[in-house]
Amino acid sequence: MALFVVGCARAPVAIPTEPMEAYAFRQTQGGVRVAVDQFYTVERTRGAFHGGEEFAEKGLLPVRAIIEN
Repeated sequence: MALFVVGCARAPVAIPTEPMEAYAFRQTQGGVRVAVDQFYTVERTRGAFHGGEEFAEKGLLPVRAIIEN
């Protein structure tokens, strides 16, 4: 059983980040910068999440929060 679990495990996908200024939804307050990156397209969700192609049909919109201090 343990061999089966290890065989099915996937490494997390590294999603590259852009400079903070590249994100449309961003804000700076008290020296903390926050940006939100929405995954609108099937291509982006599929590339970032296992099973991401099913998110839209399930009513899910994944977002990533980028925080810099």
